[in-house]
Amino acid sequence: MFIGWEGSAHNAVVLKNALERSYSLRVPTGKYYLADGNYSTRNSFISPYRATRYHLKEFSSIQPINSNELFNLCHSSLHTTVKRAFTFSRNRFSIIKCEPYFPLQTQVEIVLVCYILHNWIVTEGGDNFIQPENECARRSRCRRGDQAAVDDSREWLDKREEIVQFIRTRMQNDGY
Repeated sequence: MFIGWEGSAHNAVVLKNALERSYSLRVPTGKYYLADGNYSTRNSFISPYRATRYHLKEFSSIQPINSNELFNLCHSSLHTTVKRAFTFSRNRFSIIKCEPYFPLQTQVEIVLVCYILHNWIVTEGGDNFIQPENECARRSRCRRGDQAAVDDSREWLDKREEIVQFIRTRMQNDGY
């Protein structure tokens, strides 16, 4: 956990710092994270295509017209699912929303327990309090204008292209 930043810092700056520390954030070998548009595509982090339709509501009546839009549609769907899980957890476990009065290690353990409970609720039969995906997408207030001005990594841009090709091939094979 990285604490102690004074004032506000851009997410991309915090991530860069987290990756450079001696006890840095580690991405398992062969895995990657989908990052939102505020990040560059870099080692183990793949962001959506910029200047391309992205949000689910933009595809409500129009299908993707190229592979970049198709990738962004899939990326947005996954992003919405993760965001919905965080929103659900904050709403269900009010201890996450309140000002912490516990030692840092206790705070970390509280969050861990809340997400274990969340996963158990979802796995063991769902919950009436989980909002439908289209409702969360409707309420989304994502902004694309404040993206970090950081160079993308050619290697991970190519990785994103591989994923796009895989998605395109699967869709063609399934008759889309």
